[in-house]
Amino acid sequence: MRNYFYNSLLAACLLLGYAVTAQAQTAISNAGFAFPSSTPELYFQLEVENEGDYTAALYVVDVGGVVPAGYEVASITLTGQASDVLNFSYGAPDGGWPVGIYRIVVNRGAEPVHETDFHMFEQVVIKLPPAAPATNNAQTQNQ
Repeated sequence: MRNYFYNSLLAACLLLGYAVTAQAQTAISNAGFAFPSSTPELYFQLEVENEGDYTAALYVVDVGGVVPAGYEVASITLTGQASDVLNFSYGAPDGGWPVGIYRIVVNRGAEPVHETDFHMFEQVVIKLPPAAPATNNAQTQNQ
C-alpha cells in the first residue's frame, strides 16, 4: 500500500509518497507534513492492496481549542479494487483551516489501514527593505 499526501498550493502538485510499512508509518508520522492555513484544498491519495470500501476521516488533533480534539471535520468513502489509487480531497472550512494538528485515519470497512498527521501553520509574509542602489566602484576609483 502506498500513500501520497499533497496540497494544491505546492508547485506542480508536488507529490510526497511513502510505502506503508511499519517503518514508513513512523516516517510518515514524523515527516512533519505542514501546509499554510490558507490552503484551499488538501488531497490525499492511497494505493490499496485489497478490494473494499475505504473511508478516510479527517480529525482535529489540536487546534488550540477552536474545536475539541477528536472532532471529525470530514469523512469520505470510496470503493477500491486491488492496486487502485484512491483520491480523497478536503476543502478548507469557511474562514480557512485553524492552525494546528490534524489526522487522517483510513479504514477498510472496520479495519484500520492507515493514519497520517499533518500541521496547518499560519503563513507569514516577510517584506524585505528595498536594496540599496549599486555603486560603480570603477567610476569612483577613476575620479
